[in-house]
Amino acid sequence: MSEGLFDTWITRTFGCKYPIVQGALAYQARAELVSAVSNAGGIGILTSAIYDKKEDFHNEVRKTKSLTDKPFGVNLNLFPSTRTMNNDEVIEVILEEGIRFVEASGGSPKPFLDRLHAGGVKFIQKVPTLKFAKRMEEIGCDAVTVLTYGGGGHPGTEEIAASVIIPASVKSLKIPVLCAGAIADGRGLVASLALGACGIYMGTRFLATKECPMHDAGW
Repeated sequence: MSEGLFDTWITRTFGCKYPIVQGALAYQARAELVSAVSNAGGIGILTSAIYDKKEDFHNEVRKTKSLTDKPFGVNLNLFPSTRTMNNDEVIEVILEEGIRFVEASGGSPKPFLDRLHAGGVKFIQKVPTLKFAKRMEEIGCDAVTVLTYGGGGHPGTEEIAASVIIPASVKSLKIPVLCAGAIADGRGLVASLALGACGIYMGTRFLATKECPMHDAGW
């Protein structure tokens, strides 16, 4: 458990050392990267949307568990997609395997929240604006990740700097707030905590790690 500066809702809730959540990097967020992040003290996030079959996703969860005894989470894809996905089956695996942390973006998670909460799962939704953050609080999300200007994966359309939207979100919401967007080192983490966030959501930086399966020539 973390102490001092890193003693936040994230570290207290999930028992990790650092309030750093790894982004769901599509085909890159597999067992090797996820377990490495969790073993290093953060929270790795396994991407569920890249698996067409429940069995394949289930096997990847088990593989991740074989590589780490630390907490890790799962990304639930709520975006419209032409791929064959069944979030109900993903949730079945999450509950069967005792995953404690789910995060998502795109559509509303309201249809899934009661089921996840009944299984002891905390849910964090990525949002681009304070308006959507308030809505996620109303429907029962446990926390929100606010995507500030510079977010690489799912940037918002209003391009609001972290120095503005994070303090405003922290002031307006009762649920915890994570910061995402253009964070790549410890300075970005400390700055986010100083703005009032309980942690950071960092994706792109992890593409440069040896555990990431991306080819050295690039994505």
